[in-house]
Amino acid sequence: MWSYGKLIWTADADADDESIDASQTTDSWERMTFYTGAADQLPDPDMEAFFGVGNTPAYRHRSGVFIKSLVCAGGDQLPLLNFEVVQHATISPDRDTWLLMTLNSSPVDQSDYAHSAVASGDVAITSDARFGAGGLAGSKASANKLTITPSASRPVASNEPFCFEVSTKISNTGDNDGNHFFAAGPITVGSFEETMYVALDAPLGSGNIEFPILPGWNDIAVDRNSSGTLVIRRNGTAVYSGTHSAAFSVANVVLLGTTNNDTADTVNVDNVRITFGKQLHDDDYQVVEVSDGTTGLVTPVDQTLEDAVTQILQRTGLLGASDFDVSAFDSKTVRGLSINQVTTARAVLEIFCSGYLAHLTEGDQIIGGYRGSSSVVTIPYEDMGASEADPIAEPLPIRRSNDIEQASRVTVKYLNALKDYQTGAEAGERLITESTSDSVTEIALALTPAEAKKLADVATMDIAVGLLSIGPINVTRKYAGVEVNDVVLLVNSDESTYRVRVTKITDSGLIRTLECVLDDATIVNSAAATDENYTSTSLVRNSSPTVTELFDGPILRDADNDAGFYVMQNGGEKWPGGTLRLMPDGATLSTITERAIFGTCSTTLADWTGPRIFDEVSTVTVDVGSGELSSSTRDAILNDQSINAYAIGVDGRWELGQFKTASLISTGVYILSGLLRGSRGTEWAMTGHTSGETFLLLQAAGMRRVPMETGQLGIERTYRGVTLGRQLDTADDELFTNMGVGLKPFSPFDVRATRDSGDITLTWQRRSRLSTRTIGPLGISIPLGESVEAYSIDIYDDNTYTTVVRTLTSTTTSVEYSSADQTTDFGSPQATVYVGVYQLSAQVGRGTELQAAA
Repeated sequence: MWSYGKLIWTADADADDESIDASQTTDSWERMTFYTGAADQLPDPDMEAFFGVGNTPAYRHRSGVFIKSLVCAGGDQLPLLNFEVVQHATISPDRDTWLLMTLNSSPVDQSDYAHSAVASGDVAITSDARFGAGGLAGSKASANKLTITPSASRPVASNEPFCFEVSTKISNTGDNDGNHFFAAGPITVGSFEETMYVALDAPLGSGNIEFPILPGWNDIAVDRNSSGTLVIRRNGTAVYSGTHSAAFSVANVVLLGTTNNDTADTVNVDNVRITFGKQLHDDDYQVVEVSDGTTGLVTPVDQTLEDAVTQILQRTGLLGASDFDVSAFDSKTVRGLSINQVTTARAVLEIFCSGYLAHLTEGDQIIGGYRGSSSVVTIPYEDMGASEADPIAEPLPIRRSNDIEQASRVTVKYLNALKDYQTGAEAGERLITESTSDSVTEIALALTPAEAKKLADVATMDIAVGLLSIGPINVTRKYAGVEVNDVVLLVNSDESTYRVRVTKITDSGLIRTLECVLDDATIVNSAAATDENYTSTSLVRNSSPTVTELFDGPILRDADNDAGFYVMQNGGEKWPGGTLRLMPDGATLSTITERAIFGTCSTTLADWTGPRIFDEVSTVTVDVGSGELSSSTRDAILNDQSINAYAIGVDGRWELGQFKTASLISTGVYILSGLLRGSRGTEWAMTGHTSGETFLLLQAAGMRRVPMETGQLGIERTYRGVTLGRQLDTADDELFTNMGVGLKPFSPFDVRATRDSGDITLTWQRRSRLSTRTIGPLGISIPLGESVEAYSIDIYDDNTYTTVVRTLTSTTTSVEYSSADQTTDFGSPQATVYVGVYQLSAQVGRGTELQAAA
């Protein structure tokens, strides 16, 4: 199964184990069922549950695929899916796991069985008992848990694999039968050690108790201890012990015998005969396949053109086996056919004929044959021109077409069997021609490039040969044996001979009119030289889980000046991309197909109290997994704030900066140095770092902005990072509260105080989170970034900046703190005041504080 040309599911027996496991455990859908269109096909249960019983078609005689909960990556649009459906194949289990099962003499009805997993810690007990199709309460349904292999003496009602259902165990209720207990989990043929137990369901009285012989099991014994507990021993060691309600007359340990033989040994135990049965894999003890809910593996069996044509002819319901003979087609292999709409049998047969240079001729039988066959008759010139009335002027008409009107190049488009059935194209050209036109033919067959090249060459040469048209010719009933598609030789009056292929015959009285085309037998032997160096995709890998980082920090570009936040995602080697989903409805907030780079800090970033210059002292070691970091130059970093930009910290406390040097010390682990710290208004976070903080590389690749409304700020919400193509429930919840840090104004700078008669005028400079311009012919531009300019100024009682004695407001970059207010707050005018200045946002209130003494 391919999605947009990429293999996403396979049951090919030649695929590797990882591909099979990835296919059977895919998260791209909940269930996929292929319906063959059988005459007794029932409606899909999920469709019937949705539309209602009696309102759901069964689509009998229509094959199809039902996919439940298909993940539509990138939205609600269905992906372009292509399927390879194998009609003739051998089916083998995907795992060599088997259970032994006794069958009675009656056929086992498929409808009597459902399916389920055996719970861990339980034991599965084989039985000939039947169970209803609905299964037991609490049972888990999934395809192909257990399938019974049919045999001649123990047939099943259907040759298709079917399943039966158990909740915890199946118990054999028949008298005088030995139960066969298997521990939960895979049981491989030849590996029954410590997993097979035997017990008796009926009291030991008279009669026979039969057990199967298992290779490798020696000295199986059964006894009852003093408390009445049944004990099964192997080579003297107890391998099973359990309470048995039935009464026993077995005393101590009784050796039941050796099982490495085919004989029926018997042992008398208190007048009870215990008989060893036959070997495993015989008609009395059938093998039950356990495939853990996965689909059997497919080994395609080559289908000949004879088989395919026979099937089409018989499906018409008009023909019996004696009505046609297509045995000539047994040498050709049909690799595949794509029919995307309801069509006629004739249309399909015409595809086969055109793709394999074959023909079907209707006579007493429908006979199959190939182009290039030998002629059936030679017609001399004097036998042509037959007429019941006036003689025909030209018994053998010959005309020449205009070469320039015919295509010089024929391109055949086909399904490339060597390249996952992707559309291929092969061309044939006529080199000696004045024509420049092209002809394109599409054929719905899976072919090799060489086969398609041969068709293109033949079509091209047919054009060249067809420049000379011959006929029609009239002959008498002497040539009644000539049929359509026959090759005949026509002899002209000058004794020249033309090899032609009959395309149409019209009978009128005693006259037969033959319409013909020139036929060159050699053109079907094209060398078909072309490139066949294609590689078919055979690997399926489960996509990796998505790792998500939600970043509520300063905006990185003007376009992000909103209440949103950033999301960054990456994953393992097979990560195709991810989405951020808002729970509980699963709405998609973003889609990311590039890998973000983030990780953790294994060392602590030291405090930095210096100005905004490069910190050439501090370093930090980061582990970014499969990500890669690179060094840059001082000039490049100063000229572009996006180069090697990073964030280090935790939610609510991020320091942004840039690094010059990334020194690789091991895979994914780097030492960063030459740090330009406190970028984007985060100088307040340059202290207080700890080990284990998160490292984010702030690059466009792998990062998206998630918009939000201001009314949603401060509310904890649940998100999931879901890998593209995987189900929503494959990801874990992540709680996150967006505080709208991106809307917070940066802290002002350069606070100054001017005193006049005890009054203090405080001034400062504002900053902007938007892009600024400080040089150039257009002058200085520092956008406000807010709807209105407003500030809040706290007056603290001392240099600890803990107790606020007064709050002032201003709409400009200055405010007056009067002498009277100082006296009220402190008892007298102050020589030094400690202030905190905030620029205000209409959406989130106060921005980052500037603390200063003035």
